[in-house]
Amino acid sequence: MEPIMSHYHIAATKPALKGFAASIVLSLGYQFSGVFSFINYMSDIFKASGSVVDVNTATIIIGLVQIVGVYTSTILVDIVGRRVLMLISTMGVGIGCIAFGCFTYLAKIYDLSDFNWLPLVLMIIICYVANIGLIGIFFLVLVELFPVKIRSLATSLSVIFLSLLVFGTLKLFPLMLHYWGISFTMWFSAASALLTFFYFWLFLQETKGKSMIED
Repeated sequence: MEPIMSHYHIAATKPALKGFAASIVLSLGYQFSGVFSFINYMSDIFKASGSVVDVNTATIIIGLVQIVGVYTSTILVDIVGRRVLMLISTMGVGIGCIAFGCFTYLAKIYDLSDFNWLPLVLMIIICYVANIGLIGIFFLVLVELFPVKIRSLATSLSVIFLSLLVFGTLKLFPLMLHYWGISFTMWFSAASALLTFFYFWLFLQETKGKSMIED
């Protein structure tokens, strides 16, 4: 009973509560920025964007970009730090989604057939910056957010919360594409990413060098 009460006591401390708050924002930003849904509904996105690039070819290219993005994150994570990568990632995803939404919106009004390669380029940028931060180092940052004494329990709870979000967003994303259209869906993703950026900018502390054994 005493160890359990001790865990509850530690979980109620300010560092632990800040860790839980940051993990919630991190999970919400990861899912509602759409980067995970983009990967699962890539063919639908390219069809909706009007891109003439072959969907299968585009998907393969995006897959390669993801690998390069994750590899980049492994190189830079201990050089520039987690916070900087997260800020670059969320800002990049936000700007990329705004541009993607604007293109698909204007494509309905004007003839932009000369620029039908642009959706692929924008999605490459979005997926690359997503993988250097939001995707590439998500679990690394998640673990390091919590005090060591509750790290295991807190991380498990955070993963459960993330799993529920994954289930919800994967069901929600195709509905958004159907009812809102590709442009407003992208703008929603952009707003989520930029809100996450501002939260991280104001409140996320650098976890680089934080001991996994002791606080």
